[in-house]
Amino acid sequence: MDRKRVVLVYTGCEQGTWGDIAFRREQYYHYLPGILYIAAALRRAELTRDRLEVVTRHYNTTVQTTEEIRDDIIGLKPDALGLACYCWNISLHFNLIDHVKKAIPGVSVFLGGPEVTLKTDDLCREFFEEHPAVDLLVFGEAEQRIPALLDALFDGAFDGLDNMRGYSFHPRFGGHSALSPAPAPMLDDVPEVYPHPIEVKRSPHAGVYAVYEGSRGCPNKCIYCEFVRSRHTQDSYGFSRIERELTWLLEQGVDGIHFADAVFDRDPERAARILRLCIARNRNTTLLSYCSFNTLTPELVSLFEQSQMQIGVGIQSTDHRVLKTIRRAPPTRLFRDAAPLLRGRAVNFYTDLMFGMPDDSMERFRTSFDDTLALQPAFMMLFPLTLVRGTELGDDPGRFGVRPCASEDVARLDLQCDIEYLNLGLSEGFRLEDLETFDDVAVTCFYYYNRFPASLRCLQKRWHGASFDLYRLLGRATKEFLRRTGQQASNTSNLEGFQEKTRAVCTGILRTEGAGPRELAAFDELFKLDLFRLVILRSAHREKTHKRVLAMGLRPDLPNDLENGMRLVKTTFGKTITLNHRLADLRRLHELGENIEDAPGPVLVHAPFGHAGTTIRQIGPPEDLLFDLLTADRGLRVKSIVASLNQRFGAGAGETVFTGALLRELVTPLWEDGAVRVMA
Repeated sequence: MDRKRVVLVYTGCEQGTWGDIAFRREQYYHYLPGILYIAAALRRAELTRDRLEVVTRHYNTTVQTTEEIRDDIIGLKPDALGLACYCWNISLHFNLIDHVKKAIPGVSVFLGGPEVTLKTDDLCREFFEEHPAVDLLVFGEAEQRIPALLDALFDGAFDGLDNMRGYSFHPRFGGHSALSPAPAPMLDDVPEVYPHPIEVKRSPHAGVYAVYEGSRGCPNKCIYCEFVRSRHTQDSYGFSRIERELTWLLEQGVDGIHFADAVFDRDPERAARILRLCIARNRNTTLLSYCSFNTLTPELVSLFEQSQMQIGVGIQSTDHRVLKTIRRAPPTRLFRDAAPLLRGRAVNFYTDLMFGMPDDSMERFRTSFDDTLALQPAFMMLFPLTLVRGTELGDDPGRFGVRPCASEDVARLDLQCDIEYLNLGLSEGFRLEDLETFDDVAVTCFYYYNRFPASLRCLQKRWHGASFDLYRLLGRATKEFLRRTGQQASNTSNLEGFQEKTRAVCTGILRTEGAGPRELAAFDELFKLDLFRLVILRSAHREKTHKRVLAMGLRPDLPNDLENGMRLVKTTFGKTITLNHRLADLRRLHELGENIEDAPGPVLVHAPFGHAGTTIRQIGPPEDLLFDLLTADRGLRVKSIVASLNQRFGAGAGETVFTGALLRELVTPLWEDGAVRVMA
C-alpha cells in the first residue's frame, strides 16, 4: 500500500519581545510544538502509522521569502497539507494554499489553531465559501482525534466520527461536522515530542527558539483571551517528562526556550525544580516565561536571578473594577509581597498593560501605568485592546460596553509606534482620540525605556512617581521628529540622527521643570553613558561573550569625542566598556559640582541588558580576563573560569594558582547589584 505524505506547517514572523537589542542573532525560527504533537499522534496511532508519512516544517518570514516557503512545500509533494493558523500567519497561509493547490490540484488541506475556531454552522459555511480550497477545520487539542479525521479525509470513512466533536468538513463531503468543543485529552495521553529532529537550517544569523509546553490551560478566565476555550484549569505534565524533554533541548544548544505555560510560577515548588534543572544543564540558551509573581519566594527570586530567565508579567491593569469585569485576579500580591523581594535584585522581568478595556478610563490607565513603572521592570509592553474572534469579548463587545473601532477611523489618527492597531475596541471611558495619547506613551516605552535608562531615571525624579505625563511629552516630541524624517520608532529600530534630538528634547523638559546647571550637567553625563551602552547593545554581532573595549582615557564630550568613541565601540562584540568616570560620581554629580572627579585608574562598566543598575569597578588583569569569559545573561561555572584563569595567570606563568574560593573572593565585589552570579 502506498503511503500518503502529510506535511504539517507552522509559519512564524516573530522576533521576540526585546527585538535586536536582546538576542544574539538577527533572525529566528520559532519552533512551536503544535504540529509536532500532531505528527507524533499520527505516527503512533494504529489507524495511520503504517499508511502515512508525516513531515513537519517550521518556517519564518523574517528568514525566508514567501516564494521560498511556497516552493519548499510544493517540492515535498504532499498528499495532505496541514497548517497551524494564528492571527499573524493566517493571511500568508491562505496565499500558500492557493499556490500549492495550483501546483498540486489533488492535495487535501486541513487547518487547525486558534484562528480557525468557529462556533456555528453559519460561520463554517461562510468560511468554506470564502476559502473553497480548504477541506477540513480541526478545533481544539486534536492529538486523539486527528488520526480518525485524516482517515475520513482520505477514504471518506466518516463512520468513525460518530462520537467525535470539534471539527467541520467542507460541505462537499456531505455536511459532516460537530462544532461543540471536544473534551481536552488527559496529559498522560499527549505524546512526547522530544527528541525530535530540528529540521530548520541554523546559521550564524538565524537561530532557533523552541516553544516548550510544560502545562496546558490557564487558571484565568479573561474575557478577551482565546487561551481559556478548551481548558479552564492549568494542568501540568509530570516532572520526569519535563526533565527528559528540557534536558534534550538544552543539550541541542537552541538559542532560546520559551515556556508556553500560562503561569510558569503557579506552583512555586515545580517552578523551582525546573529552574534548578535549567541552571544545572544550561550553557548558552536564553529562557523566557510568563509569571504572576503571586507566589514569589526568596528562593524563586534567587533562581530567577541565576537562570536570567526573561519573564513576562501580565498585569493588564491595577484597577480592581477593570480586573473584575475582565475576570482577572488583581495583582495584589505582586505589589504588596513580591515588589519588596524584587527590589534591588537582578530578576529580568517585563510587564504588560492593556489600553481600552471595559470599565477602564484614561485616568485609571494613567494610574495603572505609574503603579507598574514603580516596579522598575526591565521593559514595559503596552497593547491596545484587540477584539479576538472566538472570545467572549470579541464575539459580543457591546455586552461589556466596548465599541469596535473602524480601521479607517484609526488610520486617520497620529499613530506612529510600531504596534499593529488592528481589530481594536475601546470601552466607554475612552475617546478614539485617546489612542494618540496612548501612542505617545508607547513610543517612549518602546524606544526610550531600554535605550536611555539612566537618562529616564534622571528625568523621572522631576515627576515624583507620576511618569505618565513625562512619557507622553517625550513620545509627542519624538513623533514630531519621526514625521519630519519619515521613520518609525520601536523596540527593534535605531533612529539614525536622533541622539542629539533626544538630548535636546530631554534637556528642554528639564529646563521647563526648573532644572539648574548642576542637574543639567548630570543629565549630560548620564546621557553619554546611555549612548555608549546603546551602541554596544546594538552591535552587529550581538554575541553574548564580553569583549573589552580599550577606551581608557577617552573623555566623551558631545558631540565630537563621543562620535569618535562610538566608532571605536562599534568594533566590540559585547556589552562591556571601560570609561574614565565612576558611576557613583555620575549619579551624584549635583552634589559634587559640575566637574566630574576622574577615577585614578581604568574602571569597568558592566551593563547587562534588562537591568537598570550598572556596576562600575576598578579592574586588574585577572578581572579583565574574567569579563572576557562571562556571558551577558548568566555566569559560567566556576570550574570553567578557574581553568581559564590558571591557563593565563596560573603556576605555569609564575603566578598564584586560582581556586574556586579565591575566585569568589576576587569576584564578589564586582557584582554588588547581583547582575551576574558566579555559580558553584
